[in-house]
Amino acid sequence: MPEVVPPGERCVGANRARAEKIAETLLYEGYVLYPYRASSAKNRSRWTFGSLFPQSCQGESSRLQVQCLLRGPPEAEVEVRVRFLQIVQHVHWQEAIEREVRIGVFSFDAGCEGERTWGALAGEVRVSRQSIGVDTSQITVEVVNCSALVAGASREEALSAAFASTHVLLEARAGMFVSLIDPPLDLGAAAAACRNEGAWPVLIGSETASDTVLASPIILYDDPQVAPESPGSLYDATEIDEILSLRVLTLTDDEKREAAALDERTRALLARTEQLTRAQWAAMHGCFREPPLVKVGDRVRICPRSRADIMDIALAGKIGVIASVERDFEERLHIAVALEDDPGRDLGLERMPGHRFFFGPDELERLP
Repeated sequence: MPEVVPPGERCVGANRARAEKIAETLLYEGYVLYPYRASSAKNRSRWTFGSLFPQSCQGESSRLQVQCLLRGPPEAEVEVRVRFLQIVQHVHWQEAIEREVRIGVFSFDAGCEGERTWGALAGEVRVSRQSIGVDTSQITVEVVNCSALVAGASREEALSAAFASTHVLLEARAGMFVSLIDPPLDLGAAAAACRNEGAWPVLIGSETASDTVLASPIILYDDPQVAPESPGSLYDATEIDEILSLRVLTLTDDEKREAAALDERTRALLARTEQLTRAQWAAMHGCFREPPLVKVGDRVRICPRSRADIMDIALAGKIGVIASVERDFEERLHIAVALEDDPGRDLGLERMPGHRFFFGPDELERLP
């Protein structure tokens, strides 16, 4: 039996806060949809992302698989946690309980709390590891819903035994996961061979290598971040924050009262939207992000985006020092980098044009 993790306890590590913030946002995507009223005929299909149903439920997926690559010693430990929402019935509304488990067989008993009821769940988390070369492993995580289901149950009835919004968090104790979106050249074929079903793994905290991976049913880029302009989750991010917030304000007083009566999350959403300041509205309308501030002398890791020529390939992952920061007539930044291991540095040759390489701000990772 795996250890069942209390809702307040989360994975630990250097990228914990980043992973938790993204995971929390995605976990509740689809939890409640505009116009946030149980009586509305619009947007009644909730729990739309990453639901794993019992195996006897026809036409629905009961399993997901995540495969990713880890560079490190064969004995490197990887912690795997699976998170999902269990559906709770409350009169005419469905709420959710957060669940988190580690590797192995797990179960949760049926329960009742006042007017809230939930059914029994059973599942399994399987983790395997296959060596690829000397220092690389392919990690496979399978999550299977083994819950029982009454024969002939409808999809709505089967939701009570589903794992909604299933996510997988992986953290390496030694070694680093590599990107499947932009893998190192020597791992391109291995990355292409990874099979991900129902979830997609991305790096957290870096776009090249990280000790933390988040696999979710919503496909993201590596190192995803919640926009700082967003005042809070709207649970319906297929819409633009500004548009959806404006729509919330168009609800009548009666509609708002009905929505607020659903649960605490919906009440908080309504209250937050009505209290938005002018500055917050302006921030949602649009923003321009300045590139990361760098200065001459900073140490950086080179991460070419295009890999269009041999120099992009040869310099990928190299450590350099910023020699100059220049701006062209179109206000674009061009950052000149001298390689840290360039033998000409001892002679001061890094200041010569032939010993500098130019990159955009998004192609450099600043180092301590």
